[in-house]
Amino acid sequence: MEVRYTMKDFPEPGDKDLANGISYMNKSDFKNALKHFEKSATYNNEYGLLFFGIFLLLGFGLSKRDPAKALDTFKKVAHLFSNRVAHYLIGILYYEGDKDVPQNIQSAYHWILNAAKLGWIDAMSQMGFAYCSGAFGKEDKKKGVHWLEKVVHNDSRDTVLYLFGNKEFQIDMTHQDDIVLSSVKGVTAASIISPVQCAAQCFAANPFSSNGIIYRAIFWDTMTNRQNTSLATSQLILGTVYMEDDGISTDKKKKAIALLKKSGENGNAKACLTIGHLYEMGNGVDQDYSEAMAWYLKSKDIEGEVDALQSIGRLYFTGHGVKQDFMLALSYFNTYNLHAEDREVYYMMAEIYKIGKDYKQSFLFFSKAADLGHAASATRLGLFYRIGFGVEKSETKSFAWMQKAAALNCPMAQFTLGQMHYDGYKGKSDHVKALDYFEKSLKNGFAPAAFMVEQLKFQKSLRDLHI
Repeated sequence: MEVRYTMKDFPEPGDKDLANGISYMNKSDFKNALKHFEKSATYNNEYGLLFFGIFLLLGFGLSKRDPAKALDTFKKVAHLFSNRVAHYLIGILYYEGDKDVPQNIQSAYHWILNAAKLGWIDAMSQMGFAYCSGAFGKEDKKKGVHWLEKVVHNDSRDTVLYLFGNKEFQIDMTHQDDIVLSSVKGVTAASIISPVQCAAQCFAANPFSSNGIIYRAIFWDTMTNRQNTSLATSQLILGTVYMEDDGISTDKKKKAIALLKKSGENGNAKACLTIGHLYEMGNGVDQDYSEAMAWYLKSKDIEGEVDALQSIGRLYFTGHGVKQDFMLALSYFNTYNLHAEDREVYYMMAEIYKIGKDYKQSFLFFSKAADLGHAASATRLGLFYRIGFGVEKSETKSFAWMQKAAALNCPMAQFTLGQMHYDGYKGKSDHVKALDYFEKSLKNGFAPAAFMVEQLKFQKSLRDLHI
């Protein structure tokens, strides 16, 4: 990346050193660039100060980063020139905290709000997210929507990139590596990027390493004020907020879905995943498993969204929208398991192995799911011990697993415990406990329990009449 600086016809004090600093920066000679930016800053040159502060934040030309001195420099730019970039960087430094800069949420709110009012798009996105999530203390969805809608409906879509949103600083990306450009696009579409975190990661990775070059490019991208930097994330958050409205109208739901789709089309993997779920469940759209699969695959392809692997595997497991394929389902589940644990995934894997009569593997995955609190899996383990699938028969262990599942309100487990007490667990029949479990099972929706409840109540009435 190179910055083409257009000096004014009548240069201001410090402009010449600013131009020299940018020239050295373009050659990746950060030490000399820093010297010229610092000299420009001594003239209270607006962008000399801003570049100097940024170099302090990034640690360019230094043996270590100096966030505290960067903060003081940004405050000077903000007070002298009401510079929106400086306001934003101060706000993020306070919001996250950094070396020798204690976190201060109240100050962060003040500075980021100022940057948003001055038109810095990422600040608007931050305000929207913070209000919707309660990050500034009290959640306020109405204010959050106000700022997010400003981002979404902003029409500043320059095809040419300008650093700080200032046309004096045009960015030339023609010589930038495609891998770097792709990384920038993917990362900025996934979330609102913190320039402070990015600065720290760039320095830690070494600015001249392959990762450092990517972090450097991402950082400068956050300094462009182009809408695309936070558009996809703002569309995702706004669409989600609309969908979570309890009294959402049909028109507003359509608007929410349209926003989520745009976010997905703009490269946000979580938005693609959300749209996939809506199509799978038929929420706000006609149920369409094939469309759900298409969005899940898009989510996976964008940045390997882990939850998309689970969803794709689930559709192959059920055969919804695709030809049922247990081997493909297992492949996606196994890949998912490298990154996360999910009881539903373990349960589906166990069911696949059970269908294939590999009871030992089935028992293993039912155990994993049950350990994570999956009631149906605990019930399956109880049945395995009762029947002897993959393990030695054990009435005691079967009863113990059924109790765990019943405590999690599994109606099948409650029914089975009722049967065990009715038939005589450990040789002793207990109709009182049996009736209790059958009634719980019926209450939780297991219809076959109704017959046993009636039977036991009838038998009890006969006993009460001494018949």
